[in-house]
Amino acid sequence: LDYHKTMKSYLNAKMHLFKNVISPKKTIILDKSIKEYSILKKISKSRSLRLIDINKTKDKLEKVIGNRFNDFQIKNLSMAVEAAKQCNLKEKKIFRSLKKIKDINGRLELIKTFSNNIKVFVDFAHTPDALSKSIIALKNSYKSDLSLVFGCGGDRDFKKRPIMAKIASINCKKIYVTDDNPRRENPKKIRKMITRELKKGSYVEIGNRTKAIKRAIQNSEPL
Repeated sequence: LDYHKTMKSYLNAKMHLFKNVISPKKTIILDKSIKEYSILKKISKSRSLRLIDINKTKDKLEKVIGNRFNDFQIKNLSMAVEAAKQCNLKEKKIFRSLKKIKDINGRLELIKTFSNNIKVFVDFAHTPDALSKSIIALKNSYKSDLSLVFGCGGDRDFKKRPIMAKIASINCKKIYVTDDNPRRENPKKIRKMITRELKKGSYVEIGNRTKAIKRAIQNSEPL
């Protein structure tokens, strides 16, 4: 959104790939459950593109890898599996290789599990959609109250700050608002744009990120 300004503009940029860049009669790998599916279906029909839905592959993956990954990670992995199949790799060979796959740094990465089963995850979510997906993925996996430490970068899209605050407020029991690379902007001003969307008593404001993380861990309860 720093560059596209609106979700509509961002979507149009994405759709340009399918309308103009991809060659006719090629393949689109997608998730039929997304709201943009009807748009892609219309484009594929006009340009003779083939659609492959990932949901059958996703069901297989969940049986093979269990709860090693979260829902959106499994969706991304399912797309990679389908892409590999399009490159003529055999499905059995693809599924055997899944045992070697590890989490990407900063993508819902499990940093530490303490002796009392408190788990600490790091995710580089910097948009409302990314933050929402990360939080919901953890809630679906652990069915527990979450503590969230987050902030927003300076000199970037201002509109997303209250949106991210509302997402945090809806989904997290405890919120720790901290600094996240304020650049040339006043960090107190950034935090204020977040906290004014939060209910009193639902958050703690700690500018120093190291101290905010420590406080969140100290006050956390096991998942």
